[in-house]
Amino acid sequence: MADTKNQKPDYERMLRKAGVRITRPRRVIVEILSASDDHPDALEIFRRASEIDPSLSLSTVYRTMKLLEGWAPSTATPSRAGRRVSSRPASITTT
Repeated sequence: MADTKNQKPDYERMLRKAGVRITRPRRVIVEILSASDDHPDALEIFRRASEIDPSLSLSTVYRTMKLLEGWAPSTATPSRAGRRVSSRPASITTT
């Protein structure tokens, strides 16, 4: 029997199912999230993503995280700027 408790969400599949186009920047972001064992805030995701794609913007990270709300474990973490950043998005539902 597969251990689904430790299985990471397939963010790309969820975005596609919701009709969201998977651009290169979004793919980089969801790959970072899927590979992360920690709970990076938006600035950390941006730092990691910038190493892969220097043209990626911080606003793209925030927009992608907003699209993903509701699918990831519900943890809001403070960013380095002191704002609380949710790692789960709620704007897209899965059925």
